[in-house]
Amino acid sequence: MRSKISLFEFVLFMSYACASATPSSASYDVSTNVLTVNFSESVSTENVLLGRITITDGSNSYTLTGGTLPDSSYYTNSLAISLVYGTVIDQLEQTIFGSTQNIELWGNTTTQVDEIESFDLNNCSVIFESGAFLDANNAHSDSTTLSLTVTDGTDPTITNCSYSATHNTLQFVFSDPVQFDQIAEDRSVDGGPGDGSLDPQVGSNDPGEDRNDNGVLDSEPNMIPFKIGFTDDAGNSVNLEGIKSVVQTADDDTLDIVLTINDAKRLETTLDLSALSLNMSEAAFRDTLYNPVSSSSISVTVAADSLPLVADSAAFDYAKNEFYIYFRDSENSEIDISPTPAPVWSKIQIYNSSSSFSLTTGSVTASNNYLKIKNLSFAVFAQIENLIQYDADGNIADSVFCSLDAYSVYDRSENGNIVAPKVPLSFYAGSSSSTYATPQPDKDDMGGFVYYNASDNLLSFTWDTKIGSFNSNDIPDDDEIGNNDFSNLDGIALYDHQSGDTLSLESGRVWRSGSKKIIYMDLSEADEVTLESNVNKDTLYLLLDFYTFASTKDNGSPTITVDSVAFIQYVADTTGPIVTGAQYDFQSGTINMTLNEPVIKSEFSTGDLSFQSVDESSVFNGSTISSADSTASYVTDIIITLSASGTLSLDDMDNADKTTFNMTVGDNAFTGLDGAFSEIDTLNVDYGRNYWITSFEAFPSATAQQFCAISYIGTDCDIMVDISSPTISDTLLTLIGRAFENTVVFDSTVSQYDSIEVSIASTVRSFTGQEKDTDDNGKVIFVFTDIKDEYGLGRNDTKRSLFVHGYSTPNDTVSSSQFANGGEIIYIDTDPLDITSTNNDLNVLLQAMTHEYTKMCLQHNKPDEQPWILEAVAQLMQKKIFGDCVFFGESTAPSTSTGNQLTYLSTGVNKLKGRTDQHNVYIFFTYLQEKLTALDLENEPEWRIVNEICQTTKVGVQSVDTALVAIGASKHFADYFADYGMACYLDLSNTNNEYNGIYSFESLDLVAAPSGKSASTLKWDKENNDPAPFMFKNIPPWSYNWIIMQGYIVDIEKNIVYKSPDLSATDTLIFNGYDGIQFKVKKLALKSGFLDQMTTDFEIVDFTIDTTTAFGKLPVTTDSDFTFKELGADSLGQPDTSTGVQIVMLMVAKVDDAPAPPTSDFWVSNIISLPEFSDLYGFQNQGAPNHIDLFVASQRAVYDSVGNENAIVLYNTETDSGELTLGILNNTVTGFTSYHTSFELNSETDYTFIFNGKDASGNEFIPDSLTVSTIFYNTATRAVLRLGKSCVELEPEALNSNQFLASIQFPKKLVQDFPQELSIVSNIIAFGPQNKNIKRPATVNIYSKRLTSSCRVYQYYDGQWHNIGGTINQDIISANTTALGRFVVLAGDNHLPESDQLKLPGEFALFPNYPNPFNPSTTIGYSLPKESNVSISIFNILGQTVWSKKDFHVNPGVHHITWSGQNMAGRSLASGVYFVEMKAQNFITHRKILLMK
Repeated sequence: MRSKISLFEFVLFMSYACASATPSSASYDVSTNVLTVNFSESVSTENVLLGRITITDGSNSYTLTGGTLPDSSYYTNSLAISLVYGTVIDQLEQTIFGSTQNIELWGNTTTQVDEIESFDLNNCSVIFESGAFLDANNAHSDSTTLSLTVTDGTDPTITNCSYSATHNTLQFVFSDPVQFDQIAEDRSVDGGPGDGSLDPQVGSNDPGEDRNDNGVLDSEPNMIPFKIGFTDDAGNSVNLEGIKSVVQTADDDTLDIVLTINDAKRLETTLDLSALSLNMSEAAFRDTLYNPVSSSSISVTVAADSLPLVADSAAFDYAKNEFYIYFRDSENSEIDISPTPAPVWSKIQIYNSSSSFSLTTGSVTASNNYLKIKNLSFAVFAQIENLIQYDADGNIADSVFCSLDAYSVYDRSENGNIVAPKVPLSFYAGSSSSTYATPQPDKDDMGGFVYYNASDNLLSFTWDTKIGSFNSNDIPDDDEIGNNDFSNLDGIALYDHQSGDTLSLESGRVWRSGSKKIIYMDLSEADEVTLESNVNKDTLYLLLDFYTFASTKDNGSPTITVDSVAFIQYVADTTGPIVTGAQYDFQSGTINMTLNEPVIKSEFSTGDLSFQSVDESSVFNGSTISSADSTASYVTDIIITLSASGTLSLDDMDNADKTTFNMTVGDNAFTGLDGAFSEIDTLNVDYGRNYWITSFEAFPSATAQQFCAISYIGTDCDIMVDISSPTISDTLLTLIGRAFENTVVFDSTVSQYDSIEVSIASTVRSFTGQEKDTDDNGKVIFVFTDIKDEYGLGRNDTKRSLFVHGYSTPNDTVSSSQFANGGEIIYIDTDPLDITSTNNDLNVLLQAMTHEYTKMCLQHNKPDEQPWILEAVAQLMQKKIFGDCVFFGESTAPSTSTGNQLTYLSTGVNKLKGRTDQHNVYIFFTYLQEKLTALDLENEPEWRIVNEICQTTKVGVQSVDTALVAIGASKHFADYFADYGMACYLDLSNTNNEYNGIYSFESLDLVAAPSGKSASTLKWDKENNDPAPFMFKNIPPWSYNWIIMQGYIVDIEKNIVYKSPDLSATDTLIFNGYDGIQFKVKKLALKSGFLDQMTTDFEIVDFTIDTTTAFGKLPVTTDSDFTFKELGADSLGQPDTSTGVQIVMLMVAKVDDAPAPPTSDFWVSNIISLPEFSDLYGFQNQGAPNHIDLFVASQRAVYDSVGNENAIVLYNTETDSGELTLGILNNTVTGFTSYHTSFELNSETDYTFIFNGKDASGNEFIPDSLTVSTIFYNTATRAVLRLGKSCVELEPEALNSNQFLASIQFPKKLVQDFPQELSIVSNIIAFGPQNKNIKRPATVNIYSKRLTSSCRVYQYYDGQWHNIGGTINQDIISANTTALGRFVVLAGDNHLPESDQLKLPGEFALFPNYPNPFNPSTTIGYSLPKESNVSISIFNILGQTVWSKKDFHVNPGVHHITWSGQNMAGRSLASGVYFVEMKAQNFITHRKILLMK
């Protein structure tokens, strides 16, 4: 054996001394795409660097990017390289199983072949760089340049081309077999590995063909459709855009290609098929050797469509409005017409001798030989039916035809129809059930059917059948038409046969009678003027376009032309014009009159008007007359703009005259269009102005102006009434005005006010102070109008029965505001109030006036006061004056709502939706007044507090707190609010109990069982995934929340069912709020059940909440009489359900302005114990130099002071300190949560890290600390890394680079995999990064007072503990290691064997491989006593190197390498004996191995 190896080494040595092989000649075969290189010596067929070969013709050059080498590995003097090779040829994104993936398409590329063959092949040479090849001695080839001998080939050609129009199929015949592939099938996802192997096939994937035996499937697009084109003799041309399919599925010299519908149509309709030629570019196809098929322009043999699709007739069913086209072929055989693709509508025309039009889209069905089209548009129906004109004999007067361009329609073989220029079109009226019913005029005895009534401005038509639509739109019935439902009157006109003029109509309201046969049109004013002002209006004709109207069966009305003589029977208006309304706008100085019909503007003058209370000559002196349309001659409105003196005359009138301003319109003042004159008339003129009115609708309409007339003029207020509102009597207006200004004592006629004194202004001012007077009139203006809101609509959760009552806006006192009305104005909603007949509605109106006036006054005197305080004082003023407070509608009572912010008020469009905001304010201040009344304080403290709130400069909560102090109340606002929150839950009316009535109401009855309360119910059930602690978040400021814990229930069968299994009577309830936020928490123990009415058998105890940490706790049971879940027994020994506490409820009041924090507001829990573990530990990061990773592992989730779930770790050194946040690393394992951060080391020092977290229940953990010592290791010097008395000693150049190293003590409790029967006698210390190999051995010294002779040092490496031995010197045990990491001292008698992996070997060695024999791979081990460059080579029995890994740097120690039984090219080797050689420094050795397959 020894002699054989020596001989083997000698042979290798001799081989190294021989010269290397160099290329001697090169040739290229164009037909096979093969480059052949000849050598003087043998070269390897696999160790070839193709990128070192370049082909050039002097002007162009190309360096090979790949190629296909022989499949087997051997040495040869002549190497053939195919320049076609397999690679990724394309990529695309595709959604696979719901996710977007990048798909690589694999195939053979011909790019470099095409590039090289474009060169001047007669003058080519090949440049070989050094090392392109290796000879049998592994010597590199030298560089050289050789001329390239090129063997030219003949490109494949097309010998024949034909086209079948019947089957839309092209056939190509080639001189050589060509490839049939269309697409790349071998994909890198969806079952395709992208390496050329699809086995088994996946779905419809074609696995492709390995045509050149290079192990790669040919799946590239070998057919390029856009290079295939055709021409005809006229010079027309078409190129294919794609292909539908290829008939063949194997390489062949004949290919049949089925065209797409679009390409077939383009080919057959664009070109003359009788003179068709091919126009194909080179490389549209390739043969099996990848040679491109030459370009071609040969003639194409065309087989015409043997069964062309011909349209031979068409029909239109005008009863059903269905259109049919019938087809046949040349043999009259049955044809299967296809509804898809849809007909090309523009290519189907209907025509006669005078008109033509195309079809538009419709719904298509097909059956055998016909195509049926339904749902054509009304316009097309009208056009078709308009062609149906009969002669005297009942025949169609002008024949109608249908024409189809080619390929308008397809059959199911995808053949389009041929041109059909004149297809006869017949008409019929369907079956008896769908009789054709064209609407016809239903003429009277005089032959008329069109009427115009000038008095009503109404045009009407009478038809003989029911009418369904007008201009394609459904016609409403007479009870459906709205006042503003105007339609365009297209298709209708009037003809003046005397002048020859046609009068077009624009718009009007159109509806039908109950019989649906009479159509009414209420013309617009413009159309009314057009018709009635025409001098020949008595002799006008009606003109009607065809299909303007349609029957209920969609049959259109006929055309009515001048020749039809459809005269309009005109009924003149004999009644003179009437002035329907008149207003004087004192803001604009105009008198505006509205008339019931158009009048001749030029015939009116102000001389026809007179007044009873003022001289009209002074009023109209200098005035001008106009209208809204200043250019119109006929108008329904007259605007008189007064001069300054005229407005002054009206402004100076007595107040009484302004509210009863009358005007007389003289006889014949106005002339109507029919010549009738107005009669003398006296009417009231509304003296007033326009006001901008805000919308409170859920979906607000634009702010609009409304004219309001002055109806009451007082000393402190004026009342303006919307002229469109119901009339309010002067007596009632006076009563309302006096109720505001003076003291009114109501009598029994107003039942709810009997004997009550009402004085709104003086009462409110006594609390709030006087309002401003920005318009210097000394008055408040009340505007009674319909405020747009959700009454009757109820959209967006506003309830249809509610309305807004009233409002005022500060904008009115700001002149620059867009919609400012100017002044102290209050708007009162009059819809749906009927104050003339309903005392309750009068109550609503007066309370609304009080409410809005109070808010105005307080806002003027405390402009910064918060809206909820304004609301509260306004409600209390209602209560002060009227004894109660009404809300947003009749019989609407306030209701409680948990979680509702007391200090927030919904306003504007959200006022109705946020009605609980107002309710909450009212209920609280009602409660507060009741509790203040019960105190022994002087001078009505319940009203003095209102005065104090109004007078203090404080706002919001502080204003109430200040007022409470001022009146001598015993509690703060927050305390009253917390008591109120509990009172709202208990709902106890007039209840005096041991809690002094603080949890009851005197005037409100809010009684409901707990089941009817909007409370949160806690399950306390860990087994059903509902354990404590419970988190609450998004709690608004100044809101109360109820949290229920059920003890037990009595089910329907009277069984006791216990609830809240994790909460017992002996537990402690924990409240843990967000630090710094103020809470008040009360515990209620209630014996009544969840479905029962409240009883007085309860206990209430307050939590003591720390104002800084918001933490508090209280036992579940604080009184043995109220023990949670505990039931007594009745006289029969049965459970007594009247004794046990069924419900424990927490009332949590957030008594703070703080908004909801981003984390949580508070937690509720019964957890008071500390977690079993919550530890801080760390490692030095293996991948990021100079960093340590810090971890916290805890049995419970950890929270910081502001409620975020993360761990806070403090650190300090001698010179620095700081805070680290450890984010969540893992919280998916029940009972274990970990947190992590990375910390950069930047100085040689000792770090102390301290973790002191808390859980969601507020329990603070036992602090845990971690000490980290660091050094900066310099590779040039020796270093010692210490931790206490333990250390590791590092030699120079033990590490590759300078870096910080850290020593960290590791918690023992986190280590559970120590070897059995051994005990720990030292701390666990991590020196540096885990598993960090070092180039020079280090000495680890670990201190312990418990060292004995049975102790050894263990190191944690590669996932397990290793014994690295140890020498004891007093309290120090030392051991050598080749890696950094975690160390511990273990004692015992059954130690593991000392590790070869971490201890330095004593010599160089090559170990026997394992397994041996092997298949397919084996592991080769070796040892190094020092760091070295190592080479591992494997030879066959001929001494040829089959695999090697040379000169790789390795640290000292035992190492392993795996060989897979393949050569350097990755090809599997044959069974047999092989030799392993190891070289390191001056050491060299061999071992024999056996590959057995």
